[in-house]
Amino acid sequence: MKTTIAMLGTASVLALAVASAAQAGTIAGRVTDASETIGLAGATVRILETGQTATVGSDGTFRVTGLAAGEYTLRVSYVGADAREVSVNLATVTDTVSPTITLGDDVDYVDNILVMGQRGALNSALSRQRANDGNIAVLSSDAIGQFPDENVAEAARRAVGVNVLNDQGEGRFVSIRGLDPNLVSTSINGVRLVSPEAEDRQVGLDVIDADVLSSVVINKSLLPNMDGDSVGGNVEIETMSGLDVDGVYLRARVAALYSDLEQEFGHRGSINWANNFMDGRLGVAASLSHQERVFGSDSFEVDGG
Repeated sequence: MKTTIAMLGTASVLALAVASAAQAGTIAGRVTDASETIGLAGATVRILETGQTATVGSDGTFRVTGLAAGEYTLRVSYVGADAREVSVNLATVTDTVSPTITLGDDVDYVDNILVMGQRGALNSALSRQRANDGNIAVLSSDAIGQFPDENVAEAARRAVGVNVLNDQGEGRFVSIRGLDPNLVSTSINGVRLVSPEAEDRQVGLDVIDADVLSSVVINKSLLPNMDGDSVGGNVEIETMSGLDVDGVYLRARVAALYSDLEQEFGHRGSINWANNFMDGRLGVAASLSHQERVFGSDSFEVDGG
């Protein structure tokens, strides 16, 4: 019998900073879907007149600075949607404009309920991969939910160039491009995870439920902004943030499990919640998952001659 309970919570606070106006124009906008509810992370914003580009963040915002006064044309591209061009005007060198650009006008939504299918999750992951400077693979929570993966390691094995070392028939350690798992670093929201075992550096990911995640980013190449000991790559586990949503976000999942080897049934369930307060300056997110199942594995061990 194996019972797993995972709880995860995050809180984020945006501090207000007062600074003197820079002597250059700024375009600080946001790229969203047609309902203006979800930011399209990974979208690329290019200023045609200057050639400057910016990548949209997880909350849908982007920022371009150092612009002279004048008329500019923004070209926004995103996988799965037609590119859109928007004109903005900077009246002075100290001016700041904040356009809201929407893509995907063919998306249907009713009131404040928006349903995103597999294509939307796939487009988001591909856009983030395209905008990144390194060689990465992005697995969104929606894409992970389409498969019966028990944990993060099981989900990571679906990425190209990634294989997983099994323990008792389930994935546990991640290996990138065939390198030893001891050379692969693991972090959660940028915070480095350490191995609980004294003689190993590899981190077992079989204890993290895939249902409580926002996404999994697998960095296959070492970049200057990564730790120097991430020779074999890095697995970044990203959780939800209340600052990435415009209102209440709620997702629940219930599933039944069956072990053919043990001929026993089990169950699992999870619930994710996120919201922001104080006009978007405080974001709170929480996840809870529970799983109970009976499982077994074929094991042949020989002791002695």
